[in-house]
Amino acid sequence: VRQFLRAHQDQGVIRKIRLAQPLTLQDQADLEQFFYTGDGVESKETFLQVYGRPQNLAAFIRSLVGLDRRAAKERFAAFLDQKVYTADQIAFVNEIIEHLTKNGVVEPGLLYERPFTDLHQMGPEGLFSEAQAENLVRVLQGINESVLL
Repeated sequence: VRQFLRAHQDQGVIRKIRLAQPLTLQDQADLEQFFYTGDGVESKETFLQVYGRPQNLAAFIRSLVGLDRRAAKERFAAFLDQKVYTADQIAFVNEIIEHLTKNGVVEPGLLYERPFTDLHQMGPEGLFSEAQAENLVRVLQGINESVLL
């Protein structure tokens, strides 16, 4: 499945998922049609037997293909343009981007676990002001929510 998705990562709705672009109901229908009838998946029934029913097919796919690095950097660019940040603050944001490119999403609760707490034991609140930490989480939530309808 991962190989099939990687081979089609720049096509239609798969590209939108990788770029964190909002999906429409039509995108969801197109995604199911493309994914369940493609070469990488024998049938929807076979997929469900092997993987179970994903809560959200787009989120499942992003977890396999990750988020495009440039798209992740663009999403955080406005946040980073707000002021001058320390090396640790920038490293924290880069760690988020790295995680997004590998795993597709970062739940905000993960920011309080390793490897994020390696930079500060309190996570984002230890590195950023309260307002900055809230803005950081909002950017992250926007990325995560882009695969929701």
